[in-house]
Amino acid sequence: MILTTGYAMGDAMSAVQVVSSPSWLLILVFVTAVIVTVASLKRRKEQQGLGRWDVRVCRQCGAAQPPHAVYCRACGQRLG
Repeated sequence: MILTTGYAMGDAMSAVQVVSSPSWLLILVFVTAVIVTVASLKRRKEQQGLGRWDVRVCRQCGAAQPPHAVYCRACGQRLG
């Protein structure tokens, strides 16, 4: 325990000083800004339809296929 200007400074007091330091506040503000930015970009992407997976359907067997598929993964029929 260290005594300075009549106050006892122990582990609890030093913990309060660390938590209240400006660097922790800056880190908290930065992390919050990153989270808000990522959420808004994700929302914008979903609104534009870029986040959705467009499904193609095979005419022969009816299986769902990704948009870039050339042939059906189930029956091998050429998608067109």
